[in-house]
Amino acid sequence: MTVHSTSISSKSNGAVLHDQHSTQPACPGTSAMRLVLMSAMTAMSLAIAGCAPMVVGSAALTTASIASDPRTTGQQLEDTEIEFKTASLLQSQFSELARINASSYNGVVLLTGDASDAEVRNKAVSLVSGIPNVKSVIDRINVGSKLPFSQVTADTWLSSKIRTTLIATRGIPSGSLKVTVEDGNVYIQGIVTQQQASDIARTVSSISGVKEVFTLFDIRSEEEINRLRGGTDPNPVQTGGSGASASQQPATSTSVAPGPTPSTVPVLPQSSPQARPI
Repeated sequence: MTVHSTSISSKSNGAVLHDQHSTQPACPGTSAMRLVLMSAMTAMSLAIAGCAPMVVGSAALTTASIASDPRTTGQQLEDTEIEFKTASLLQSQFSELARINASSYNGVVLLTGDASDAEVRNKAVSLVSGIPNVKSVIDRINVGSKLPFSQVTADTWLSSKIRTTLIATRGIPSGSLKVTVEDGNVYIQGIVTQQQASDIARTVSSISGVKEVFTLFDIRSEEEINRLRGGTDPNPVQTGGSGASASQQPATSTSVAPGPTPSTVPVLPQSSPQARPI
């Protein structure tokens, strides 16, 4: 088992990706309801449009997860909108040429799936980086034939298994994590402490059927996360325009040997919209 870790933190080599929204929503209940409605609308729109090849990741959110998520309700709504726009844009542009999943967390968009050739993949990444409020794009799109339906089904089952395991594991903020599974590889996004990051990596890497684990975390202290849940970001950062990027380090990974805690090495998102896969 191999665990790959991306640490997106205010303290890591300038890779600063923070929420830029108002920290004091005028009506939290209304914002939460808007987010739930947007999630439902997204699922309904995709079902009506028959967008089977283009799947939006983590569209279904509950009021409980909204309350536990360190992101503001405004940022959660914005991430849902980014996922919806990405699915619609890629479906209209590529149709049968690609099967791309999009998961946005704090404006950092993870793209997984497959594209018919490198040109399609690169264009998809470029298009997504131009969507308003997208700060960075992490490209994990495979170039080649589409994943067999049997594997897609297996990934869906594995995703449910992972979520159930995380919910049952004490000390893990499962309600505020986004989990994407592609060909047995697992990608996890969220704002967590260093201890939580290690616990999540260890827990997921031990689940049968998981090939590799990619943790795309914004590492914060427990105090910072509590302040975020209270609506205050202790390290606000101003960014302009769309497609803002983070600094880059070479992609590295470490094998996870049997033991209580896996060893992880940070892997930061690529800085260019035409990013190569991590």
